[in-house]
Amino acid sequence: MFGKMKKTLGATLLFAIVGAVVSIVPAAAQGQQKIAVIDSDRIVMESKRGKAALEKIKARQDEKLAEGRTLQQGLADLAKRLEEGAQSLSPDRLAEMKKEYESKAVALRRFQEDADSELNKLRDEALAAIEKDVIGIIDGIGKEGGYSLIFNKFRSGLLFAEDSVDITSQVIQRFDAVSG
Repeated sequence: MFGKMKKTLGATLLFAIVGAVVSIVPAAAQGQQKIAVIDSDRIVMESKRGKAALEKIKARQDEKLAEGRTLQQGLADLAKRLEEGAQSLSPDRLAEMKKEYESKAVALRRFQEDADSELNKLRDEALAAIEKDVIGIIDGIGKEGGYSLIFNKFRSGLLFAEDSVDITSQVIQRFDAVSG
């Protein structure tokens, strides 16, 4: 039931956005409205601060992957010892090793969840800081350029925009200038 309502609401919002854009376009053709788009992904991937943030996230991700591989290898080694000792070890020692294996498996799962959470938080914080600063730059460009609307190209429901209305390069240039 909720899925159907969600789809209906999504379709309604999409038609409302498209309707708003369609009603603005004739006015823009008459010179009354000036519209631009930005590509937020490009800003992150091409700006100095965006690249630095991505490098920091990648470095932390690589650290976590190395830690995870170490834990996985320890678990695999213990599994191998358990398999090899299944016939020769005492039942008590086998029970201890199985308990140790289960404990390490739980620790590995927790590590993976914590690492995912940490990396997501790091990414979200970095992107929020960039977005906060970029919004001011976009606002300035919008006022200076006399734009009526500036859309986030792929995150606003916009389905098409001519390259001529894309001001992403201008935003990146100013963002790099103020970011040092």
